[in-house]
Amino acid sequence: MVSCSPENQVLKFDSGNTSELNYCVVLPPIKEYINQITNQGIKILVIGTENTFTADYLFRKGFTNTHYLNNDSSSIKDFIKRLPHFPSEQLFCENFFLHSGKYDLILEQTFFSSLPRSQRYNYVKKVHELLSEKGKLVGVLFNPEFNTQDALSDAIRNEYCLLFKNCFNFMCFEEVYNSLKSEAVSEIFIILIKKDCVCRQRLSSKK
Repeated sequence: MVSCSPENQVLKFDSGNTSELNYCVVLPPIKEYINQITNQGIKILVIGTENTFTADYLFRKGFTNTHYLNNDSSSIKDFIKRLPHFPSEQLFCENFFLHSGKYDLILEQTFFSSLPRSQRYNYVKKVHELLSEKGKLVGVLFNPEFNTQDALSDAIRNEYCLLFKNCFNFMCFEEVYNSLKSEAVSEIFIILIKKDCVCRQRLSSKK
């Protein structure tokens, strides 16, 4: 994990390879979305190593029902050092796919795009399971290979639509206009709303 202080939250790259992004910052579209939320009491789940500053940002803004999940213990320890007053019962050092709970909002930054393609439908099912009725998945999707600089093609966009369409209604599925590093990788901003029990029946029958 790249170490970034709150005073120096900038876009970093691994080993000089500009295609391998480490975001030690709240991505602009996610930050913009957070800033327009009026109900600070909603239950939020933030997942993934690159999302530590999103959880930090939420908590400092008064979203005290923010929960942070990461299966990397060193990332959790770094987060606690930076934000020692964050409630320990809202920190989870565990596998996302084994987590249980219900959330009004799940924020996605790089976790989905870092998963192998073979695991991405399992991600969709798990997010659907964790969201409360009409809950939202909000975040950014990158190129499927994640470490490539290629732009997102229509075929890739269609691939993502097919993954999510049975489980979610699409409120927003648009190219990011305020990307930190648009020349390095194309991004899609999503706001997806959980579908009702019809979707759960489909999930249980799909192999």
